[in-house]
Amino acid sequence: MAWHSIALLAATPLHSGFYCFLFFSTLTSYSFHWYFTTAEAPFTGRMLWLRQHQKVHLVLFCLSLVATIYFFTFLLASWFWLIPAAVMTFLYSAPKIPLPAFKELRKIAIGKTAFLAFIWTYATTALPLVIAQQPFTATIWFFICSRFCLLYAICILFDYRDRNYDMENGIRSLITWLSPRKVFQLFRLSLILCLLFTGLMFFNGFSLISFIILIAPVFITAALKNRSIRQPTDPLYYFVLDGVMAFSAVLYAIYSLF
Repeated sequence: MAWHSIALLAATPLHSGFYCFLFFSTLTSYSFHWYFTTAEAPFTGRMLWLRQHQKVHLVLFCLSLVATIYFFTFLLASWFWLIPAAVMTFLYSAPKIPLPAFKELRKIAIGKTAFLAFIWTYATTALPLVIAQQPFTATIWFFICSRFCLLYAICILFDYRDRNYDMENGIRSLITWLSPRKVFQLFRLSLILCLLFTGLMFFNGFSLISFIILIAPVFITAALKNRSIRQPTDPLYYFVLDGVMAFSAVLYAIYSLF
């Protein structure tokens, strides 16, 4: 996804060290988050596996943390932009830590859905473009807003799936506060805004093929909404819906080969 942002909008490519840093920092974050999630998570097939192999996440966390620190040394000149991403990522997972001070964060995490979408958007769009020293034009801002709206819509589906679990465990969010009807109104609004911002990119000189590639996941996400509610299986969420986030990048990579 970060490569896609650079390929579309940056004048020069980024050093591979940045992508290595992003990969290992993401793995560090996921390992940390899921290591603490397994203690309270509902009994799905994936969660049962995580409980049985909890040490795997601890090992992955330690190894990926070392790699993250190593690749961070290649990006010291951009530390100002990297540290906020690390802090935001930690704050998203902090309520999972089984200590009273961190558990209190569950009561105030009303915007956790948007917060997660913002972290993903920052790491895969704004951050690589900043490090590439690309001037932020109107088109880039439209792109960032477009990607945020798509990611937010997908995050809504994830949080709606966990709605009952979050309510039972005192985890507050906009998705637990709103009625189901209003949640899906927000979902549709987010996708409409994604189309709008992507359309603004097209009218600012973006090619038709790039426009089609960017809006393709919008329609896929909309089509998956009902199934995600009726059949909230692990493969659907952690392979299909997660994959939709990077679908435009995959399409663009294939298109670039020709």
